[in-house]
Amino acid sequence: DIDQVLYPHDPDRARQLLEEADATDLQLDMIVGAGLTQFVQLAEIIQAQWADVGVDLTVRQGDPAPSADIMFTQQAADSSLSGASGRPDPSQYLYGRMRGDSFGNPGGHTTPRMEELITASITETDPAARQDILRAASREVAESLLEINVVIPQIPYAMRSNASFTPYLT
Repeated sequence: DIDQVLYPHDPDRARQLLEEADATDLQLDMIVGAGLTQFVQLAEIIQAQWADVGVDLTVRQGDPAPSADIMFTQQAADSSLSGASGRPDPSQYLYGRMRGDSFGNPGGHTTPRMEELITASITETDPAARQDILRAASREVAESLLEINVVIPQIPYAMRSNASFTPYLT
């Protein structure tokens, strides 16, 4: 029940918000794995969109293998454009990426509500109540911009002509 586009593309509004935040000379960098064509192309699109609102985004292409180390251990990048697999239980993803002290959240960005929902999601045992908690957590992530998912492709894989495809849990 979350709108598909909470924040529509609106460069004029973006410029206004940046000015209100006194972020008129904003310079950011983004790491992206070299050779990962789709990610490089997305990074270039994002870079152009940011430039349109006055933000200088440097795209740093490099070996994908150390990207996680650069982003999460060294905390030596402002952002990262990469793929992510889901988890068998959504609470694992929330715990690992949305808690203020999680390794997967190098900036420590969270909200008190998010922290409450994460705790509730790992302690609630009733499946229906837990589903409501996870929905509320999804809304909190989206509305608080704790993480921005640019695209979530659905890629089917098959090994034989008689194989059937069922989307995986994540």
